[in-house]
Amino acid sequence: MADPAIPQLSSVTSESLQATIRRLLPSQQGFGADLAATNVIQPIIDLTPTAEGSSLPTELQLANSYGSMTAFEINNTNIDLANTSGFWEIDSIFTYTSTAQTLEGKICIIRNGVAKNLIRPSIPNTGGNTAGYIVAYKRIIFLASGDILNANSEDANVNISGNVRQVADSNGNLINPVGFTPQ
Repeated sequence: MADPAIPQLSSVTSESLQATIRRLLPSQQGFGADLAATNVIQPIIDLTPTAEGSSLPTELQLANSYGSMTAFEINNTNIDLANTSGFWEIDSIFTYTSTAQTLEGKICIIRNGVAKNLIRPSIPNTGGNTAGYIVAYKRIIFLASGDILNANSEDANVNISGNVRQVADSNGNLINPVGFTPQ
């Protein structure tokens, strides 16, 4: 049996840990030695994704991918865009195609049947030319359990199109684009 007072050193061979060290500590890329574990208490550098925050920079983590986003296009109807709790990015365009009446469309969060508007651009009938009026809306929103993200076009002359993507779960854990595999 080994004497606990004598430090012991064991070799650790893990390609994923070595790749993490190369990524987080670029000056150590070619040091050529295996990782080692010891029974001596020493200060450590936490190389886990939790300590790092994410394995992907935020700008890249927010990227859309074919499997990550849900595209939508509506007019004269409404649609539920998301109902899973967490953080969602919505990127949308409201297009108004008539001058005949006051036109409205909205994106809202519905809780217990009560809607709160995130955006509700309204184009009044002023007798002038408002056809072709466009409003862009891009935000990250949070849905609590039971909330519904809804888009509603109240007229055939109001088109709302765009996409939604969940970017983090309800605990704030980032969700990478579908198909992305960190090294």
